Amino acid sequence: MMIKYLGKLQSKCESCGKIGNFMYKDDKSIMKSLFKEVDWEEQTICEPCAKKASGSKYWDKIKRK
Repeated sequence: MMIKYLGKLQSKCESCGKIGNFMYKDDKSIMKSLFKEVDWEEQTICEPCAKKASGSKYWDKIKRK
């Protein structure tokens, strides 16, 4: 999974449904290449969901600066 910071956008999180100020894109291109039989969709997610998806080990590299 590749999670990238999009910027300060106030929109609805596609994971939890809450309105977030800082949005991230959850890119599923690696998963699409590995598992072609599953229909993976890219999501725009809020900061707490991005932190959960990336894990605490990689969060420092991904989070907004």
